[in-house]
Amino acid sequence: MKKTSRKTAKKNISVGRTWHKWMALGCNHGIHADATAQDLAIAFKEDYDPELTIHLGDNWDTTAFRAGASGSVDEGTSVPDDCMSGVRFLERYNPDLLFMGNHEDRLWALQDHPKALVSFAATTVIEQIEGLAVELDCEIVPYASIADENAWRMIGDTLFGHGFVFNENAVRDHVEMLGHPVVIAHLHKVMTQTGRVVGAPDGH
Repeated sequence: MKKTSRKTAKKNISVGRTWHKWMALGCNHGIHADATAQDLAIAFKEDYDPELTIHLGDNWDTTAFRAGASGSVDEGTSVPDDCMSGVRFLERYNPDLLFMGNHEDRLWALQDHPKALVSFAATTVIEQIEGLAVELDCEIVPYASIADENAWRMIGDTLFGHGFVFNENAVRDHVEMLGHPVVIAHLHKVMTQTGRVVGAPDGH
C-alpha cells in the first residue's frame, strides 16, 4: 500500500525556479457527491492540465460502516452504490496520489471485525480500492495520524494530506504542528490560514 508507483515517481515535483501545475481535491464522499460539482472538477482539470493530480481522501463515504450506524438509517445505505460512485469519479479524475481519509479508514479498522459479514464487506471494498489504484497507476497514501510521516507527501515545500484536526483554526493548527505549508481536505470548506511559526507558512 505504501509503494510509490512509476506514475507518481515520474511526476515528482521539486522546488526550483520553474513553476509546476498541480491539482488537489477531496471529500466528494461517494454516494453523496454532487454530480454537477464533479463535472466541473473534471472540466477544470481538462482545461488546466496539471502535471500532478491529487485526491486528498474521503472519495468514499462508507456510510454503512460508520460507528453507530447499527440500527439507524445509515446501516441501510447501499455499499455497492457508494463504492461504485467513488470508483467512477476516480476513473474520470485519474489521480497520481490517492489519500485515504477518515471515512476510508473505517474499512481498514473493520477488516478484523468479529462479525464475518462486516469483515467481509470491509475487506471487499478495500480490495476494490486497491485494484482501482493498480488500474490507474496511482499511489495509495494511508490514513494514520497527523504525526505519522506516512500519511503525508511532500510536494515542493508543501505537505499534502487528508487532514486530521477539525475546528475553526484547523488549517493553522496543521501548519503549526507540522512546521510546513500544508494542503488538506477534511474541513468541507475553503480556508487559508497562516501559521504562527518562523517563516509564517500558509495552509490551505
